Amino acid sequence: MTDPLFTQVDDWVDYIQTLHAREIEMGLERVAQVYERLFDDGFAPVVISVAGTNGKGSCAELLRACYVAAGFRVGKYTSPHLLRFNERIVVGEQSVTDRHLMRAFERVEVARGATPLTYFEFGTLVALVVMSEADVDVAIMEVGLGGRLDAVNILDSAISIITSISIDHTAWLGSTLEQIAVEKAGIVRSGCAVVIGTDPSFEILVEACQQRGAVPIRRDVDFKPKQTDRTWSWCKYDRQIDDLPLPFGQTGVQLQNAACVVAAIEHLQSQLAVSDKALRSGLRQASLAGRAQVIAEAPYVVVDVAHNQDSVRSLRDFIERNLPEGRVIVVCGMLKDKEIGVSLSEIQPLVDQWHLATINVERGATADALELELQATAKTALNEVSLWNDVQAAYDHVMQTASEDDCVVIFGSFYVVADILAHHQRSP
Repeated sequence: MTDPLFTQVDDWVDYIQTLHAREIEMGLERVAQVYERLFDDGFAPVVISVAGTNGKGSCAELLRACYVAAGFRVGKYTSPHLLRFNERIVVGEQSVTDRHLMRAFERVEVARGATPLTYFEFGTLVALVVMSEADVDVAIMEVGLGGRLDAVNILDSAISIITSISIDHTAWLGSTLEQIAVEKAGIVRSGCAVVIGTDPSFEILVEACQQRGAVPIRRDVDFKPKQTDRTWSWCKYDRQIDDLPLPFGQTGVQLQNAACVVAAIEHLQSQLAVSDKALRSGLRQASLAGRAQVIAEAPYVVVDVAHNQDSVRSLRDFIERNLPEGRVIVVCGMLKDKEIGVSLSEIQPLVDQWHLATINVERGATADALELELQATAKTALNEVSLWNDVQAAYDHVMQTASEDDCVVIFGSFYVVADILAHHQRSP
């Protein structure tokens, strides 16, 4: 047996970023070739694919927790990670270990041969190897970008969820909601069901299902969530499940995400039976880093990877429901290929103090660029704005000057949240 190419996960992660000239290369031919070498008999687990602009990670985590609570062996694949590559692949309740991850890297590299793979394609195949070796019953696969040409689309899913559609990744998916919807609809499979969580009036997804012989299951048409006081009910014409815990303790868009998850679970009952008791337990136990995550109480500090209009609107709703007596202070950094202006405008009227920071990667927007976008789209008079060369410096200043009754909100990108969570873990 030959010696391993690398002995550390970080070395592998650095290596797979060098295998293709582009960070993103749409298309399935290359990854499908390597997949067939790895899985000549196919991929055994029941596959649930989750696509959409926002809410993918939340739905994937809710599905994982519910199926674990029901006693199934579950694999979950999401991206990007916050602190470690291992976070992308979860088996049961734990991220994959370094040992299992290293073995999967080796297997994919051998199968790859001379085929160039992007970072995401290689990582997707690694996830499939890990789940196959762990003999999972169900594989929950988050579609990383779009749907039609995303690496996850090499799999035939038992059911798909399309959570939402809004403007994002325009360089690859198109500049209109209609163009983006076509890409998301690429995961639709003949004879399978598709849970549609986006606005039911958005007919492109329904038409795609009809054209391909798939079954659309539409939120607010075929099922709907109904909130009570501190619980909610999932309702369809012939069934209602009451007293469900609020997902992640939240309402609004998370309730819509949870309703889609329950719809998918209900549809798959004949293959993967989940009792109402297990459903409640899973909804209660699910947790997700970096989504309206409270990391301190005085001051009240919230981190969120929100980076487009819809996700920032959800963050704003969360802040409004938990609004402190003091100021709302924002630390924000974003990537330059996002809709910066309309995203910032969603939360701008709440903000007493802005700290805009440059993200120091190739795709990162400068603090100056953020300020220009903020000024151009502000809905009300702007309060204090400060510019910073990096997120960490902005955060350190804010934490030194904020009072105990202030609310500090850090958002805009996975890069931003990862920096702050890493710093928070290191702090005594």
